[in-house]
Amino acid sequence: MAIELIVLLDLMGVELFLFALFTPVLFYSRILILEIQKLDPYFFISPRRDVIECPALFAHAIPFFIASLFYVASSAVVSFFLGE
Repeated sequence: MAIELIVLLDLMGVELFLFALFTPVLFYSRILILEIQKLDPYFFISPRRDVIECPALFAHAIPFFIASLFYVASSAVVSFFLGE
């Protein structure tokens, strides 16, 4: 019984440590996303009413898509040539 309580306390300590570690990361990443949206409000997601009025806004979201596509493609090419 005592060992189970010790393990439970250790797990709660690890969970609290991870929460304290990742909370600032989530906070600052949210600030970064808001700053990017101030510079370019259509970079990540276009508002629905704007897309309905002008469907060409989907093409404006391509830079983010292309950046992620380059990452995936480069990973695939590297893994292909290195044989991993």
